Amino acid sequence: MEFYQTYPENYILCGSGGTGKTTSLLLLERELTGAMLNNKTVIPLYFKMNVWNRKRIRGNFLLDELCAFFNEAVRTDVVCKMLRESSEYLFLFLLDGVNELVDYCLENGMMVYECLENEIRELSSFSNVNIIMTSRREFSFYDPSIQEKFKKIEFEKLEKTQIDAYLKLSPTQWVAPEIHLKEELENPMFLRLFREIYERAPEEAMRLKSRNELLQKYFELDVLADSMEAHRDNLREIRRFLIHEILPKIALEVEKALLWINVDSEENKLRTLEYQSLLEQVLSETIIPQNMTKALIYQILPKLGIVDEQLEFSHETIREYLALCAFLETKNRKEVIDLVIKNLKYYPKFDKAAQFSRRCRHLDFAEFIYGELGAELYCFLAEEDEVKKEAFEFYYELAGLHEDLSENQKCVEIGWIAVEEMQKIKLTPLEQGTCYNFLYYCCNKEKKRDAYPLLEAAIKELENVPQYQKKQEEYKLTYGKIISNMGSYYYQRKEYEEALKWHKKALEFRKISLPDRVMDSYRTIMSDYFCMKQYEKGYETYREAVKKTQPDALFLVRAIGCELCLLKEKKEENLEKQILEELPVQIERVVELAVSNRRMNVGVLKDLQKKLEELEVWTELQELVKEYRTKIEEYL
Repeated sequence: MEFYQTYPENYILCGSGGTGKTTSLLLLERELTGAMLNNKTVIPLYFKMNVWNRKRIRGNFLLDELCAFFNEAVRTDVVCKMLRESSEYLFLFLLDGVNELVDYCLENGMMVYECLENEIRELSSFSNVNIIMTSRREFSFYDPSIQEKFKKIEFEKLEKTQIDAYLKLSPTQWVAPEIHLKEELENPMFLRLFREIYERAPEEAMRLKSRNELLQKYFELDVLADSMEAHRDNLREIRRFLIHEILPKIALEVEKALLWINVDSEENKLRTLEYQSLLEQVLSETIIPQNMTKALIYQILPKLGIVDEQLEFSHETIREYLALCAFLETKNRKEVIDLVIKNLKYYPKFDKAAQFSRRCRHLDFAEFIYGELGAELYCFLAEEDEVKKEAFEFYYELAGLHEDLSENQKCVEIGWIAVEEMQKIKLTPLEQGTCYNFLYYCCNKEKKRDAYPLLEAAIKELENVPQYQKKQEEYKLTYGKIISNMGSYYYQRKEYEEALKWHKKALEFRKISLPDRVMDSYRTIMSDYFCMKQYEKGYETYREAVKKTQPDALFLVRAIGCELCLLKEKKEENLEKQILEELPVQIERVVELAVSNRRMNVGVLKDLQKKLEELEVWTELQELVKEYRTKIEEYL
């Protein structure tokens, strides 16, 4: 609140479920309505983003909603003119839960997020409009031109002193002996739930080990009873029945409908779900105890405050947990797992960056399933080979997504489960080689267990690939990656000569079979020479690569590292002159490639920034260095 009033700009608030994002926006809406800021009256406009998952989106849905806010008859162009020209007001758009908005292809061929990005781009161009968004993860938008307009504020985890103070414990006490639950208690929402359990049953609270157990115990202990009138004898039994039998089934149907949108946007099952009909369907499939009536259930269910008549749950995390409870009991588990896998997978027909964002939207529900079942998924489903393959795919895709997110601990943990599951099913040698190689990426992120055997297994599988398949692109890509990864393995262990041997082998293979992938090999070979302090050979690799392929920004900035070391060594006058003549074009190209990338390569720019500081000592480069240091600072 104080931060925005001091620095009124565009912000995105990031944090996991339960950290207070929605609470923050609702506070801003309440406290800032009619307030004066920079001599303008603030008009906060709160939008819950997941509401549009149930509507037909045709284009400017955010502006259309704004028109309806004023008057349904008002035209979009009139509202835009008001936003552009009004000097008395500051319009504050509060977009809550951007990550909950499901991305799919509309009738006009555009994606939902494309439409939203276009609107945000237009709105943020108005001087009297600010936008504050919330999202569980910062990749909700994949267009850098959108990201650049927002400053990120990330919610920090609660510290031990804060947790102790909230639980009214002395500083020497620590309430959670289990490390997993400790992480949950660093989240405000789960800490609040835990305190309610702890106050009623401290010994049981101390035995909790996971988020799922915490939520289960929260509902078991009747902690919602205080919000209800206790004048009915069977009120508690009705509440238990609703929480354990009815609400989970409703939550699962909503979760499945959300999963379906990504799989088949034309068959939008979420739009066909209605509170009354869904409740009737669930009740018809459930045995209602004799001391309860449907009328009483209809009356009490809304008072629990867990789900409303728009099928919106009190919190997304609560819906996911209740859906998990129903999933554990349903006979159609395979159908649900299939939907989750399809959402975790990458579909090449869409833009890669957009798809990355899209498949992450249901990661939380997949995490709930994994948190409850661990490695027992295929046993839990059934024993058939087809189901075993489905279990493998679940862990394989989940590990890959955590690898993309750089969440290494989860990636390794789930990756090794995927390896074990793969060994229980039948795949072709090429499929097994490809999977072993990919799982090497996932599992090679810790020192506890050596992942090199996965590469050896991948090579062994490829030896059994039929000759006709070796001509296929998939085989060539996989083989090239495996031998390159062999080199990367030794590079990580600082065995650079062995790494160089494998990287050269990968280069020779790619020159013949994959000419468009040789840049990857040139980059790794140059890095090997750099680490071996053979800078001239690294520079020669750079010169050869420039002649034979189109270098990328990462390759060029690493080449500058070799050149910088050669300049410091003052090897030969002619070589020094050549390098100093080449560097201006090289630096310009690095910056050009880095900032034109759809996801701006910040790492490359920061690396170049450091190298420019060292190059400043050469008189010939001082003006150039000054110019590009300024440019990079502006970009960053």
